[in-house]
Amino acid sequence: MTSDELFSTDRQDPPLSGAERPMLDGWLDYHRDTLLRKCQGLTAEQLTLRSCEPSA
Repeated sequence: MTSDELFSTDRQDPPLSGAERPMLDGWLDYHRDTLLRKCQGLTAEQLTLRSCEPSA
């Protein structure tokens, strides 16, 4: 995945005002999509690797 694909402008921004539930759903969908975009193209092995050691 290229940085152009990751940061494409075809995404719909979550709502900034309105009823609580639609805003929550919008922000959750937005961040789920962000995670999927960042993980796209990784192998199953890469997805299981930790980016850093646990703190405890």
